[in-house]
Amino acid sequence: FFTPIINLPQAAILGVGKIRQEPVIVSSEVVIRERLPLSLTFDHRILDGAPAAEFLQTLCKLIADCNHLE
Repeated sequence: FFTPIINLPQAAILGVGKIRQEPVIVSSEVVIRERLPLSLTFDHRILDGAPAAEFLQTLCKLIADCNHLE
């Protein structure tokens, strides 16, 4: 997991970590799932936090939806 640093003239940059198997709780049970850490660094002078959060939510949903296709 890491936090990328913006280089001008970038407004934002997405950090994508390594997929790892980790224990998670699903329906009160501990199961092993693949997890992908994401981190978004953005310039608050250019981009508000709400659209940045919406971008991350959409990206996570798309990744999760693709995972169900396998």
